[in-house]
Amino acid sequence: MITPFSLIWGYRAPVTIGLIAVNAAIWFIMVATDSLGLLPIDKWWFQYFAMTPEGVIHRFLVYQILTNVFLHDTTSILHLFFNMYFLWVFGPRVERRFSSRTFVVFYLVCGVSGSILSLVMRALMGDWTMPSIGASAAIFGVLVAYGFLFANDLLLLFFVIPIKAWKTVLGLVIIEVVFIIVTLLGIDLGVLSQIDHWAHLGGSAAAAVWMLVMARRTQHITGIGWTHDGIIVELPNPGRTRGPRRVRILLGRRRPAPKDHPEGSDNEPPPDWFKL
Repeated sequence: MITPFSLIWGYRAPVTIGLIAVNAAIWFIMVATDSLGLLPIDKWWFQYFAMTPEGVIHRFLVYQILTNVFLHDTTSILHLFFNMYFLWVFGPRVERRFSSRTFVVFYLVCGVSGSILSLVMRALMGDWTMPSIGASAAIFGVLVAYGFLFANDLLLLFFVIPIKAWKTVLGLVIIEVVFIIVTLLGIDLGVLSQIDHWAHLGGSAAAAVWMLVMARRTQHITGIGWTHDGIIVELPNPGRTRGPRRVRILLGRRRPAPKDHPEGSDNEPPPDWFKL
């Protein structure tokens, strides 16, 4: 369980709230239709909308790489709860920095990227029929974006241990890599073996590439200096005005100014209501 110090909930995050509502609604519809015998989970929902290499490659149900991102385990609400909890905690601040339109594209790109990596690796390992579901690939993407944008933001691990965001995100990705290596070695992880770690890694990788590509843009200023200062170069001026033409070349890094942080500085202390 991780929670930020920052007061980040409750405003200007319609996509985050909408995604939570959509995922929850689909889960309840799945449970209800299965209970009524209308649309059985295994024979309808998983057959057509969960992702399997067999379904995508052999039956050409390519849309499954997207639809599986909105399905969750109906035998326990915890799968849905934890995914939506992390989206609720980290999504709003990332959405406000990205803009709602960019955030929904980012979320779907991470989810689909996780599905594609999972699809390829599971097909190579001969796992053709096990359905893969869940928003966790997209959620890992949101976590990675948060780690880039608010690297020095303090989080409370297990609600007690203060730790910087970038360390938390890096640790989670390393844990996923370890799980994958252990699985490839043929070691049974029990319940953890049922988790699609390849999807988590795919969503994280897509988010990292996104952030590295977009790092030079002003809307992606981060707490660790991913913004570029400049040097002034004087060039001959072909125009009518006197003096050389001055051109700014982006080079190097600088610490973002307070005005660059609409969410507040990453080094601010936690609000009074949240102090331990």
